[in-house]
Amino acid sequence: MIVVIAMHKIEAINNIHSYESNEIKALSEKLIEDLKNGCLALAFQRVVAFDRINIISCLYYEVLLRRSVDFEVNYLSCGEGIKALELMNKVEQLDFSVIWTTIHTLKLNTLQKIGCNISALTFKKSSNWNFIIFFLEKNKSISERLFIEITETSEFSDKNESLILIKRLKNTGVKIVIDDYGKYNSNTELIELINPDVVKIDRSLLAKSRDSIFLLKKVIESCHRVTDCVIVEGVESELDLKIAHNAGAQGVQGFYIHRPTLRTEWISKSIVKVTNIFV
Repeated sequence: MIVVIAMHKIEAINNIHSYESNEIKALSEKLIEDLKNGCLALAFQRVVAFDRINIISCLYYEVLLRRSVDFEVNYLSCGEGIKALELMNKVEQLDFSVIWTTIHTLKLNTLQKIGCNISALTFKKSSNWNFIIFFLEKNKSISERLFIEITETSEFSDKNESLILIKRLKNTGVKIVIDDYGKYNSNTELIELINPDVVKIDRSLLAKSRDSIFLLKKVIESCHRVTDCVIVEGVESELDLKIAHNAGAQGVQGFYIHRPTLRTEWISKSIVKVTNIFV
């Protein structure tokens, strides 16, 4: 099984580094305020695998963080706020709240596999991780359906400490996913040490491969040195799907396959609100 903690897909806003420090602080505080006020929810998007050519099955659902507006009529992406929390080194409260909400959703929906995004900054010693790992050790039926996606928008604060924590998570049955591979200066040596269950190729590499699949194929071949499962993100057309398959990927994710939705056919309640665990 693959556990991807896709807690909140960081749809990183490239220009946030140009913001003033007070603007970044305001963005981060607003997102935490929304968390405390129950204004954050999880959207679900399928990550699918190729069984055979043209045959696709759901590998798991990735959860994406959304902010409610207009009294829950509409929900907006939280990319800027998440990145601001990372820059302020205050993303843990959000991350752990999303993880526990994801775990609770798995508990209520026993046939589903779900993943959430976790910032690399959060992978450090914490009593919160100890509680999570203790729970997952006692609940294998949940841990084996959990996917934890490590985002490359930030770096581990302590590499050795982070690797020990990742190993403890893997030992519970959780599957580890490297997210957005190739978007930044990916540390291939570190990825080999992580030994992920899944590597997800960033959409930018797919966009560069629409005229020639050479680059994408080489990157996928490189990823296969550390994992048997490589997913291509950003699939928006039948052409993208064929490119990913022909380049050697095991699966895909994108709007052509499934758009993120707050309501699924299997969810036990209408909308999954993120519970703030720091109360």
